Amino acid sequence: MNPIEDVTAWITYPRNGKTVRVDFDKPKMMFGRASSCDVVLSLKGVSRVHFEAEYNGHGWQISD
Repeated sequence: MNPIEDVTAWITYPRNGKTVRVDFDKPKMMFGRASSCDVVLSLKGVSRVHFEAEYNGHGWQISD
């Protein structure tokens, strides 16, 4: 399964009273407040680089 071709995972989070869905569409994605992250989360309590999601060929691994 190729995460770029097939959405195998996603994350949802609240923003401005709405729920935002982000599909994991790359084999490695960075999440956090930093503008260099693939997904910028401007939420209280989120680190500059909060976590990374990486597809290992069998499933997704989350690293903090």
